[in-house]
This record gives sequence, structure tokens and C-alpha cells, in this order.
Amino acid sequence: MPKLVFYSILISALALGVAALWLAGEVWEEHETGEVVDLTTTGAASQVAPGFLPLEEILRRLSLPVDSHILEVEKEIVEDRLLYEIELLMPDGRVLEWYVDPRTATVISVETGETSEAHHATAAGGR
Repeated sequence: MPKLVFYSILISALALGVAALWLAGEVWEEHETGEVVDLTTTGAASQVAPGFLPLEEILRRLSLPVDSHILEVEKEIVEDRLLYEIELLMPDGRVLEWYVDPRTATVISVETGETSEAHHATAAGGR
């Protein structure tokens, strides 16, 4: 009887794991398409905003610093404007946040973020 319980729990855990991986893949695929959704509309009216560049094209147009690494890209509304926030890890360990216009790939502003050690601690769930 204990083996039956063990195997049923094991099969359930595997099924949940497969479902979680499938869902994560769907979300990642949406992220990878680089489509910018006009966040100023809601519900069914939300569509890809005309005139917005795909993320891939924006990254191609930007002059990223040598030896920098992209940590994260998010869509943010800043002063009623939809912008990409591109978080960069610099070679010296600093983290910069570039706010980029999705229509022109123009850097609107640059902010200094956390250091790479703080970023890793935050990503791991600590501070």
C-alpha cells in the first residue's frame, strides 16, 4: 500500500511539473516576440500598438556599452508614456536602467540601479 501512495504522489508531481513548464514556455514565448501592447487601453481593446518597434529591433538600434549584459526588460508606464525599461549589468558591477521609447528606440533617461550583488540577492528572494 505505501508504494501505491508513493507512486500516485510521484505521478501527480510529475504532471504538475509538466504543466508548470508548459505554462512557463507560453509566457516566455509571448515575452520573446517583443510585441509591445498598448497599456493605455484595457480589456479586449488591447492590441499591439501601431508604430511600436519590436524589442529585437530596439535592441539592435541601441548602442549598448561594451561588455554589458541585459538583465531584464520590462514595459513600464512613466508619466503616461509606455516605455521599455532595460536593466543592464555593467562590467564594473553597476546596474543601469535605460528607459527607451518603443516607437523610436531613443533612450529617454538612464538611472543607476542596484549593484549586481544586490540584484542576485533580490532574485534569490533575499535582500
